[in-house]
Amino acid sequence: MQVEEKVEAEKDINLTKKSLDLCARCGRQLIVIKVTKELVGNSMVTTTQMSCTDSVCQKGLELQLAKEKEARARLQQKPFSYYSERFKGKNQSTLKTQYTKAK
Repeated sequence: MQVEEKVEAEKDINLTKKSLDLCARCGRQLIVIKVTKELVGNSMVTTTQMSCTDSVCQKGLELQLAKEKEARARLQQKPFSYYSERFKGKNQSTLKTQYTKAK
């Protein structure tokens, strides 16, 4: 029984905490869509996917995120020669290290 009570208490705390999350764009309350937990190395990582209660705001946010994702994908597709031409005179070894780490 103590374990069940502890789980219920944690749920109450989490619901209270999550109800305080507000949308950065419109200020309305966010709702929890999906919670995933995974073990990464020795750490338990919890990812919470949230959505704005205003559907117009949420669609605008999804459009903005899609544009950012597309821009990142385009940058990753450019060859190293593009960056070396763009940053002539800069430390090429540092640039190459940063570029290879990004992949």
